[in-house]
Amino acid sequence: SSDTGYTALHLSCSWGLAPLTRALLQAGASPHVTNSHGSSPIHMALARGHRDLVQILLAHTPSLVTSFNTKNGFHPLHTAALYRDRDSVGLLLQAGARIDQDTQVRSTIRIQHGFSDPSKCRLHKT
Repeated sequence: SSDTGYTALHLSCSWGLAPLTRALLQAGASPHVTNSHGSSPIHMALARGHRDLVQILLAHTPSLVTSFNTKNGFHPLHTAALYRDRDSVGLLLQAGARIDQDTQVRSTIRIQHGFSDPSKCRLHKT
């Protein structure tokens, strides 16, 4: 990892490199490692809109839906909501993320729900 804590998996998820991400995971790279900003690779993929990598990471490590950024407390669901990525919100909910999941540190992001269809998800700040 670099002095900023970015591992090869962080970079492959940030850059959208699905084959490299798969290879790194198969070689034993940890998807739980956080960089100096508190982000794990799933947060990097979500921030860049790489839903295919989010799927790869969740298929490899389903427990990532409950992981959180160690600096801002955001779970992957909060990161997807922050970037207004409805498709990723739906993907994370299907993977078991809880709609009422609060951040580990209080934030202003809330997800208004009551939907069976992710396209009806409304994102707002409180």
